[in-house]
Amino acid sequence: MSLANTNELNLTDDFFPVCLMKFKNALNLMRPGDCMDVLVADREIADALEDIICQNDDTKVIRNKRRYHYRLRFIKNDKNKNASTTPSKNLNHSIEDVQ
Repeated sequence: MSLANTNELNLTDDFFPVCLMKFKNALNLMRPGDCMDVLVADREIADALEDIICQNDDTKVIRNKRRYHYRLRFIKNDKNKNASTTPSKNLNHSIEDVQ
């Protein structure tokens, strides 16, 4: 059994569409169960990234507004597993870390 990775991707200094390309590259490298925190400075970029995440049924998203940035935290689920066995319990434990 391997442990999931938790990564942070800071896109606060990146502009459209560079931030989208960096995000998609990072998303493609993730394995099921991996967690990622994405930091962005702009609300529209946060909306676009959340749309990308939500297009895939294999992710859960938590979004928080911080003073100078937005934080999106998500866990990539295993597409082959039943929805009731997804790592949502781990996500619920992560909510307190993000807030």
